[in-house]
Order: sequence, then structure tokens, then C-alpha cells
Amino acid sequence: MGAKYRLKQGMRALTSFRHTPDLQMAARYLNMAQLTLFRSLPRMEQLHAINVLHSALDHKLNTDDLRAADDLAVAALLHDCGKVLYPVRVWQKTLPVLVKKASPRLFRWMADQDPKNLMWRGFAVKANHPAWGAQLAGQAGTSERALWLIAHHQDPTGQWESHHYAPLLRVLQAADDAN
Repeated sequence: MGAKYRLKQGMRALTSFRHTPDLQMAARYLNMAQLTLFRSLPRMEQLHAINVLHSALDHKLNTDDLRAADDLAVAALLHDCGKVLYPVRVWQKTLPVLVKKASPRLFRWMADQDPKNLMWRGFAVKANHPAWGAQLAGQAGTSERALWLIAHHQDPTGQWESHHYAPLLRVLQAADDAN
């Protein structure tokens, strides 16, 4: 993600107070525990998740599995729910992105530090929120497939190419990257 994307993301965050997340849309796909988890996200993250959901639903899925679209929708809405454990401000998101691109090894070291420390929080959250999110979503009664999608939504695209959920993961990643 380039500077243009981050600027756009920052502007969305600054103006998110003017927009109301479509909770009725979220409630179509989430059970009560999942909806409670979704509502615990900051407004900016709720808006992002709704946008990811819309983008994901725009994709034509090549599957006969009727639950696939529902699981993809749940994953789209909850993919960033791990961020509720350690809230990160917009300004804390920029440095981890830059460090990860410049030095993945340094990023990993920083990400392994205590997320309670504000100095390292942005790094830890960027690296670990997918796993944390899958754990939280699991406690909310989320399906195994949606949990897998949440847990792997930031993994390198080709890493899971032969996995049977790879087509859904590609859709989720594309929708997340577009929003």
C-alpha cells in the first residue's frame, strides 16, 4: 500500500465521525455475539469492514457451497476485530507499514514486543491482529472457515494457494486492499 492509499485512509479516519456504520447490514450476517464484537470496533474500523463486505459481495464466487458467501461476509465484517484488544490511532499505523517494507526482520522484532507499550503497539497490532481476531471471533461462535479467513487475511497471497479456502481468501484480501 502506497502513500496515496495511506493518505486516503487517514482522511477517512478523520471524517469517520460524519458517517454511520450500517449495523443493519452487519446484522444480516452476524449472530448476536459476533455483532457485539463488531460493535466494539471503533467507528472507523466498522465503516472499513462494511466497505470490505460490499466489495467482497461484489465478487462472483465459483462454488456450489451455499455457506461460502455467508462465511466470507462474516470474515469481511470481523477480519480486523483483533484490533479491539489494543486500540491503535491513525498516526500509529504509518510507521509499522514503513518499517515492514524497509526491514521485515526489524518489523518482526518490533511486533514481538509488548503491545501494552505504546511505542510498540502499532507494530504488534499490525502483525498479530489476525490471530487475535480469529480467537475473539471463535469465542463468538464463528465458523471454522470464517475463522481461517480472519486468521490469514494478511498472509502473503501465494502462501495458501493450494488450500481449499484460497479462493475465498483472495476475495477477502482484494476487498480489504480496495478499502
